[in-house]
Amino acid sequence: MNQLFFGSPGTEAQALDANTPDPNQDCPVADIRTGTSTLQVNPGQDRSPNTLRYQATIARLARECAVRGTSMTVKVGVQGRVVVGPAGGPGQIEVPLRYALVHEGPEPKTILTKFYKFPVTIGDGQASVPFLHVEEDITFTAPSRVQLEKYVVYVGFDPAAVREQPAKKTRR
Repeated sequence: MNQLFFGSPGTEAQALDANTPDPNQDCPVADIRTGTSTLQVNPGQDRSPNTLRYQATIARLARECAVRGTSMTVKVGVQGRVVVGPAGGPGQIEVPLRYALVHEGPEPKTILTKFYKFPVTIGDGQASVPFLHVEEDITFTAPSRVQLEKYVVYVGFDPAAVREQPAKKTRR
């Protein structure tokens, strides 16, 4: 009789479990945004192979999730390499990297985005150097497990964001 009115034991716990992501099993997929896995640095408008100073490439992604209350935090690591081109040499290159959490579907919705510009130093005589960048705080309200399956953390180079950043205003 109790099962008729109150359901079988554990039904409520199972329903809550289906709505709460498990950090050991549920984590948004991390992927490289199409067309953003390679960054070529050429001086000026000349895009010929002989003027290539550096080429950066994303090689690997890794992610780790943690659920705290109603929030989920994703930690994403990006590993790549900067190769010196014919016109390049020792020095420092600024790598523009963007992370974007997107709810995919017929009309994709960006949940959050973060942009970083970090230095990679190339020493004398080095033809290439590896780089590593870790974003530890992609935090958002944890959706149901069903919705979480539609979330993707995209990573990619974003050289346009460097040009779009407003210049700092100086006070007189």
